[in-house]
Amino acid sequence: MKMEYVWMVVCPLIGIAIISFLSRKLSARTAFIVTALLFIAMAASGIAKQIVAIATGYDLWYLPLHFSSTFYITVGVSVFAHGKAEHAAQTILFVGGIIMCAMILVRPAAILGNLSGVFTSHIHAHGYFYHMLVVLQFGIMLARGNYRPKRHDPLFFAGGVALWGAVAIPCAFVFNANYMGILHAYIPFLEQFRIKFGYAPYLIVYYLGAVLLATLLIYGYGFLRKKLAKKA
Repeated sequence: MKMEYVWMVVCPLIGIAIISFLSRKLSARTAFIVTALLFIAMAASGIAKQIVAIATGYDLWYLPLHFSSTFYITVGVSVFAHGKAEHAAQTILFVGGIIMCAMILVRPAAILGNLSGVFTSHIHAHGYFYHMLVVLQFGIMLARGNYRPKRHDPLFFAGGVALWGAVAIPCAFVFNANYMGILHAYIPFLEQFRIKFGYAPYLIVYYLGAVLLATLLIYGYGFLRKKLAKKA
C-alpha cells in the first residue's frame, strides 16, 4: 500500500468517521450551523473552480455535469429544506455517499483525481476536498440518524438520476465528455456490453443497475436500523 494512499485516503476517511461520530453529541442547532458552513465552503470552492477554469482556459470537462455535481443540490437541500424535499435529498445523499466511499477506497483516482497532484492547482484541490466534504456531510447525516429509510425511497433516487441523465447524457455526446461513464463504462463488463449492444441498451442497463443497487442499499439499511432498534 502506497503511503500516498494512506495519507490522502485512509487517514482522512478515518478522521471523517471520528468527526461524524462525535457530531452525535451536538445539539440540532449546532449541527445545522456546522453542516451549513460546510455546504457554503463546498459551494464557494465550486464557484472559485469555475472562475479559475474560465481564467486559465475552460475545459468542458469542468462543467458541473458529473453526477458528483448533483451533491451541490442534494447536500444543500438536505441541510436547508424540510419535509419531503429534505428526505428525498437525504435518500440520494445516502446512496451516493456509500457509492462514493466505496469508489474512493477502491479507485481513488476516479473520484479524487491524481493524488500526487492534489495541491498543484485550485481545480485539483477542489475536486479532492469537495468529495471529502460530501463524505463528511454523508457521515454526519448517518451518525446522527437523520436519514430514516421509507418504502418509496428508491423512487426518489430513480427520479434524481433520471433528471440528471436527461441533462448529462445529451451533453456528454455533444461535448464528447465521459460524464459518469456515459460514453465509456468504467466497469469492464458494462463496457463490453456497450460495445456489443450499443449505447441505448447500455444506458438502460446502467440506469436500472444503479436503481437496483440503490434499492438494495436503502432496504438493507432500513432492515439494519430495525434490528438495532430492537436490541436497544
